[in-house]
Amino acid sequence: MLKIAAVFCSLTFVFWLNSAQANPSITPLKPGYGYLLVAVEAYGLAPSKILLKGNKFLASTSVADLKLGNNYQLIALPAGEYTYNQVYNHQQINNETYWDILNHNYSIQVQADAISYGGHLVSSIDESYAEFLFRNRSSQAWAYIKQCCSQLLKTTAFDYTGHYPDPFLEILKSSTAEQNP
Repeated sequence: MLKIAAVFCSLTFVFWLNSAQANPSITPLKPGYGYLLVAVEAYGLAPSKILLKGNKFLASTSVADLKLGNNYQLIALPAGEYTYNQVYNHQQINNETYWDILNHNYSIQVQADAISYGGHLVSSIDESYAEFLFRNRSSQAWAYIKQCCSQLLKTTAFDYTGHYPDPFLEILKSSTAEQNP
């Protein structure tokens, strides 16, 4: 039974690594800007687009090209709060419709001169049903950012800015620093 669990975990990790977008182009930060690590985990049908609303005038962004599994996009934005606003239907269903999830308060605080991660938006969509959750998966986000952006991590802090403290991420980051002095 233990071997089956180990094989399942290994396959899940391989699927996760393969579904992540590798080596994004990194935009240098302007003063007052930070990086937002958008993390979306899609099940069923992948959304065609997701909008995030900023708390400043014209400070909104969107993510597209989402696939099943984990999706990551690193975006340079003005520091401030961003909230998941609308999730657009998969193109096979009807590209014109969307779910308004602004009232769920799935928000991320983008800090200046840092990489901010606030949680994974988990979407489960099929032809007649949609469910959205917001989960802290900072260990997965840390593994992704180390893989894709190790040079950026040398000069830029990676912070979890979700609703609750995450002491485990600090332990994970310090153990990584000890392994790679």
